[in-house]
Amino acid sequence: MSEKDELELVKGQIAELKENGISTDDLPKYITALHKLNEMKDSTEIILGKLAEVRCVTVKDLHDEFDLQNKLLEASSSKKDQLSTSS
Repeated sequence: MSEKDELELVKGQIAELKENGISTDDLPKYITALHKLNEMKDSTEIILGKLAEVRCVTVKDLHDEFDLQNKLLEASSSKKDQLSTSS
Protein backbone atom coordinates (compact mmCIF):
# COMPACT_ATOMS: atom_id res chain seq x y z
CA MET A 1 0.00 0.00 0.00
CA SER A 2 1.39 3.37 -0.96
CA GLU A 3 1.78 6.24 1.50
CA LYS A 4 -1.00 8.09 -0.30
CA ASP A 5 -3.34 5.10 0.09
CA GLU A 6 -2.43 4.77 3.78
CA LEU A 7 -3.08 8.48 4.33
CA GLU A 8 -6.50 8.20 2.67
CA LEU A 9 -7.30 5.14 4.80
CA VAL A 10 -6.38 6.98 8.01
CA LYS A 11 -8.38 10.03 6.96
CA GLY A 12 -11.37 7.77 6.34
CA GLN A 13 -10.94 6.14 9.75
CA ILE A 14 -10.76 9.54 11.44
CA ALA A 15 -13.92 10.66 9.62
CA GLU A 16 -15.67 7.49 10.77
CA LEU A 17 -14.62 8.11 14.37
CA LYS A 18 -15.92 11.67 14.21
CA GLU A 19 -19.24 10.41 12.80
CA ASN A 20 -19.49 8.13 15.84
CA GLY A 21 -18.95 11.06 18.19
CA ILE A 22 -15.32 10.32 19.00
CA SER A 23 -12.96 13.26 18.96
CA THR A 24 -9.42 12.77 17.70
CA ASP A 25 -8.42 14.27 21.06
CA ASP A 26 -9.74 11.05 22.63
CA LEU A 27 -7.55 8.78 20.52
CA PRO A 28 -4.66 8.53 23.03
CA LYS A 29 -7.10 7.15 25.64
CA TYR A 30 -8.39 4.54 23.20
CA ILE A 31 -4.90 3.59 22.08
CA THR A 32 -3.76 3.17 25.69
CA ALA A 33 -6.82 1.05 26.47
CA LEU A 34 -6.19 -1.12 23.41
CA HIS A 35 -2.55 -1.64 24.41
CA LYS A 36 -3.62 -2.74 27.89
CA LEU A 37 -6.26 -5.06 26.45
CA ASN A 38 -3.73 -6.64 24.10
CA GLU A 39 -1.25 -7.16 26.95
CA MET A 40 -3.96 -8.88 29.00
CA LYS A 41 -4.96 -11.05 26.05
CA ASP A 42 -1.33 -12.04 25.44
CA SER A 43 -0.85 -12.95 29.11
CA THR A 44 -4.08 -14.92 29.12
CA GLU A 45 -3.03 -16.89 26.04
CA ILE A 46 0.29 -17.81 27.68
CA ILE A 47 -1.50 -19.07 30.78
CA LEU A 48 -4.10 -20.92 28.70
CA GLY A 49 -1.33 -22.54 26.68
CA LYS A 50 0.29 -23.90 29.84
CA LEU A 51 -3.06 -25.05 31.24
CA ALA A 52 -3.94 -26.74 27.95
CA GLU A 53 -0.59 -28.51 28.02
CA VAL A 54 -1.18 -29.77 31.57
CA ARG A 55 -4.73 -30.91 30.77
CA CYS A 56 -3.77 -32.38 27.38
CA VAL A 57 -6.42 -30.32 25.59
CA THR A 58 -6.29 -27.54 23.04
CA VAL A 59 -6.37 -23.85 23.84
CA LYS A 60 -9.59 -23.68 21.81
CA ASP A 61 -11.13 -26.23 24.20
CA LEU A 62 -10.29 -23.91 27.08
CA HIS A 63 -11.69 -20.90 25.24
CA ASP A 64 -14.95 -22.81 24.86
CA GLU A 65 -14.92 -24.08 28.46
CA PHE A 66 -14.44 -20.61 29.91
CA ASP A 67 -16.63 -18.87 27.27
CA LEU A 68 -13.77 -16.46 26.60
CA GLN A 69 -15.07 -15.07 23.31
CA ASN A 70 -18.21 -13.70 24.97
CA LYS A 71 -16.28 -12.47 28.00
CA LEU A 72 -13.82 -10.63 25.76
CA LEU A 73 -16.66 -8.96 23.89
CA GLU A 74 -18.30 -7.95 27.17
CA ALA A 75 -15.03 -6.55 28.53
CA SER A 76 -14.34 -4.63 25.33
CA SER A 77 -17.84 -3.17 25.34
CA SER A 78 -17.60 -2.24 29.01
CA LYS A 79 -14.23 -0.53 28.53
CA LYS A 80 -15.59 1.36 25.52
CA ASP A 81 -18.52 2.57 27.62
CA GLN A 82 -16.17 3.69 30.40
CA LEU A 83 -14.04 5.66 27.97
CA SER A 84 -17.08 7.29 26.40
CA THR A 85 -18.46 8.44 29.75
CA SER A 86 -15.11 9.67 31.08
CA SER A 87 -14.69 12.25 28.31
